[in-house]
This record gives sequence, structure tokens and C-alpha cells, in this order.
Amino acid sequence: MAEIPKLFANYLSNFSVGATLRGRPKDGTINGARPRVGATLAVALQGDGGRDGTPKGRHKLRPSPTWKVPMNRDALLLLLWLLVKCIMDSRYAYAVGKIRAREVRLLDLHKLLSILEAENVEQALKGLSDTDYGEGLALVKTEENFDSHLSRQMESIYELISELTHDPELTDLFILRNDFHNIKVAFKKKCGATAEEEYYLAPSIVNRQELVEGVETGSFARLPPLLAGALQKIERIFSSEKNMQLIETTFDEIYLSHCLQVSRQAKCEFLEKFFSIQIDLTNIRTFLRLKEMAKGRDYLEKCLISGGILEKEHFLKSFEGSLGNFVDSLRFKDYYEIVKRGVENWNKSGSFSLLEKLFDDYLLNFVKKAKYISFGIEPLIGYLVAKEMEVKNLRTVIVGKFNGLSPEIIKERLREIYTGSRNL
Repeated sequence: MAEIPKLFANYLSNFSVGATLRGRPKDGTINGARPRVGATLAVALQGDGGRDGTPKGRHKLRPSPTWKVPMNRDALLLLLWLLVKCIMDSRYAYAVGKIRAREVRLLDLHKLLSILEAENVEQALKGLSDTDYGEGLALVKTEENFDSHLSRQMESIYELISELTHDPELTDLFILRNDFHNIKVAFKKKCGATAEEEYYLAPSIVNRQELVEGVETGSFARLPPLLAGALQKIERIFSSEKNMQLIETTFDEIYLSHCLQVSRQAKCEFLEKFFSIQIDLTNIRTFLRLKEMAKGRDYLEKCLISGGILEKEHFLKSFEGSLGNFVDSLRFKDYYEIVKRGVENWNKSGSFSLLEKLFDDYLLNFVKKAKYISFGIEPLIGYLVAKEMEVKNLRTVIVGKFNGLSPEIIKERLREIYTGSRNL
């Protein structure tokens, strides 16, 4: 109960865990009274509030004529926990208010379709002039210009979340993803691949130049332990196997395992579930790609990430069978429908594009729960993921326009939107 303020921890410690007392203090009384089991207890907190919302002064449990709960231990624990949550999460009252005001400016289905159905790129960009993307659009003349424009928009969103958060160790996990992407780019460059400046992402936790120099020189002293350890592990893998696919999956494993661990330590169930889902979707993607490449079971085991809702053994047991058997093994899992549709499309077209879209939709539908949470970090995360998906949709539409794709083809690639069901 480390997250419960000391005031409430003291209250809870006064209640016996014995089944016979069921919510009575250890001396069997409530403020001197000795109520019967099953009676009602009226509880009120007395005292003035501190400036930070934490009660101060003399507090005690005492009868109240207006607030009654069943006299049992579970109800009392629930009551106290709800009070604790209200006090703790009220830190986010201002932040959530600001996020709610921004949510109404997210692109809705009607707006997205109007941009999609514009006659040409110029008209599509003009359709964005009255949105948050309007400033600077006059300078967009090429795909690269627009991509840079969207990148700057996302940088401003990351900065906003960083300003509003009271738990930077959690929100920084989404920025840390850029650091891991940049490490991949720098490492591939070290191995001879082309790495243009625009391949790197911002913002990042670590100065990009320091990160690139660390990768190129093999000197990791100036890097955080997490990134230094990741690079040391990658260097060992490359020296023995020179397998870039295994290196990529190892980076993903280190990043997602770290995110899951931090979420658990912070007791943030929302993010813990979010990253567990990401691990599952990554493992499913890995499973399908390795099946396509006819890799062995031992190789799959190296690439799977622990910590998902689906156990690693589930994938290993299914690897020797057919894809149809693997899909059937998910019949009573939450991922069954999206994997079934994605695999069917893959068998017909040879493309994973629909599966990737369905994976993104699944994640977005999970974070939509944040719209119904009044206080806490969840609305910030929900808005951040919503903007990421919105940017992905805009990139799909505008780049499609630049390349002369039909609205029907572009529409098939669009992700869900945060403000409601897409139903395209």
C-alpha cells in the first residue's frame, strides 16, 4: 500500500483482518460504540484541506447523518480507497481539463473524409487550414515538407504532455520510443546502411548527437544505463550472428520490457495493460513473419518477448502447425477477429498492411477508455495516442494524394479515429 497516503494507511491498520470483526477496529468499537456486524457505519472525514488537496489538522472517523455504507470490511476498504484515489488523482484536474479542451479539436470523421475526397493535394491541404495543422501549411510543397510539418506537430504534443504530467517516468516512455528508433537507425548506419537526417525522430530523451557518437565509437559512458546496456547486448549479437532482424527484435524486447516494468512499479494498470497488448501484437507479428520465412522454433523463441497477455509457450506450441491452427488457437482470445481478418487478407494479397492497421485500431480502441476517466494520467496518454494515430491518418491521406492514389485505396488504409467509430 505504498501508494496510499499515510493518513489512510493508519486508518486501515486499525482494522482487523479477522473474519469475525469484519471492519471493526481492533478493540471492537467505532468511536466508542460497538456496532453489530451488518449494521451501517456513517463515515466522514473532518478537518480543513491543505493547499495541495491533502487533508491536514486533526482527522478521525466519526458518525455522519448523511453518508452511510454497509458495515463490512470490504466496503470500508473500498470507500477509503476511493477517497485516496480522488485526492491523488486531483493532481491531474488542470491537466485533464486542458486535454478535454484539445480533444474537441481532433479531426472527426466528417473532416477526415472531406480532406480525403478533395480533388487534389492543394485542396486537401486547404482543408486543414482551420485545424491545429493550419500554421505553416503554406510552406508545404512536397511529401517531405508535409512529413516535416507533421513531425513538428507531434513534437509540440510531446512537449505539452511533458508540461502537464505529474508522472514523467510514465509519459517519457513514449518519448523513449524515439530514442530506441534512433539507436536502430544509427546502428544500421554503422553497419553500412544509408541513414539520412530525416530518418531520426524527435523529441528524444538523449541528445541525438551523443547517441549517434556513442553508437559509432562504441563508447556508451554518456548514455543512460538502459540504452548503454541495450547497445552492449546488440554489439554481442552482431559480433556472433550479424542478424539484423534479431537485433531489431532485441531492441523491441528491451524497450517494451522496460515500459512494462516501469508501469508495474508505478502501479499504473492502464499503461501496464497497454504495453502488455503491445507485446502481444509484436509477438503475433513476429510469429507470422517467421512462419513466412520458414524459420525454426528455436529462432522464434529468441525473438519472442515476455510479459504479454499471451504466454510465449502459446506461440511456441503453435509454430509447427498451420497458420489456420494458430488462428483457431486464439478463438477465445481478444485478438481472434483481427488476426483472422489480417491473416485472410495476407493469404490473398501477400501484404501485412491490413493486419498492421487492425493492430493500430485495437490499441486505439483500448486507449479510448481514457475518455471516460475524469482524473489521472490516462486522459493524457489517450490524447497522445490519438494524435499519433491522427498524424498517421493525415500522412496516409496527403502522401496518397501526392502519389495519385484513389480515395478508395487511401480509405482502406485509414486507422480508427479517437472521437468515435469510423465505419468507413
